[in-house]
Amino acid sequence: MKKAALIAIGGGGLSAAASMAGLFGSPGGFVLAYLAPLPLLMVGLGLGPAAALVAALTGVAGVALLGGITSAGVYGGMHAFPSWLVVRQAMIQSPSQDGSSAEWYPVGSVLCWLAVLVAAAALLIVFSIVGGSSIESSISDFLRPYAATLAEVVAGSDAQRFQVMFLDYLVPIIIGLWGVSWLILVTVNGVLGQWLLAQRGWAIRPTPRWSDLTLPDWISWLLVAAAAATVFGSGDLEYLALNLVIIFAVPFFFLGLAVVHKLVRPLSARGFVLAAFYFTLIVFFMAFAGAAVAGLGVIEQWVGIRSRLAKAGPTQRSE
Repeated sequence: MKKAALIAIGGGGLSAAASMAGLFGSPGGFVLAYLAPLPLLMVGLGLGPAAALVAALTGVAGVALLGGITSAGVYGGMHAFPSWLVVRQAMIQSPSQDGSSAEWYPVGSVLCWLAVLVAAAALLIVFSIVGGSSIESSISDFLRPYAATLAEVVAGSDAQRFQVMFLDYLVPIIIGLWGVSWLILVTVNGVLGQWLLAQRGWAIRPTPRWSDLTLPDWISWLLVAAAAATVFGSGDLEYLALNLVIIFAVPFFFLGLAVVHKLVRPLSARGFVLAAFYFTLIVFFMAFAGAAVAGLGVIEQWVGIRSRLAKAGPTQRSE
């Protein structure tokens, strides 16, 4: 028990140090900051929710000592609480339908609850910076000084034009993009942490197969409601709904990846195909690839591409 507590405290300390590395501008600090949830998740996935809570509280305390209360609040909201939530949900077990064994809480449901948390945090951030004008105008005013600084560094003499283009393109979707980056950050760290633990046999739950990922039905209705508000709403409602659509599309993006993994599984060169696919996805993500994969996930959720292929398989082999 003492060993587990020490590991949890050490994990929280490592997470706090990684988070503060980016703030202090140390070499490679931003890379370490992206890995800040990893120690918390590894502690939780290897030792359980209680250890994850100890690690999270230790991390918050460490950041408070190093960077102050504000930094601790940001760390707690972005890393500590989401990591604890992921671990708590991931460790839930329920009896199987026949009662002979226990079933782990679906990873897709964990992902969807994380998306709901990010959406709630996004709305909280929006309303904390909104002034008397519209939400979009308030966010534009908030970002303008940062855009001006960036424009001077990147564009030089053409800084004014760059600043206008930057704000015109980014402001309408900035909250959604922030939510996407946060969701992917926690998810990737969770997958990496589970993989590292599984390699040593330290993971509590078995590593789920990526191609078998499923999502609960309720996330579809959240996406539909947000999309409907985008189409039929106006002003602040339309702005918020568009950004919520972007956030709620992330679970479907991962579901789309699961479909791709399922489709290439029978191929002899599946490793090469997946490598080429992910290379294309990374290079062209902002253009169209991410939206296309999320769309594939939506189709899978409503139509069931994988189940249809499974049913068609035996028929095709018998012909």
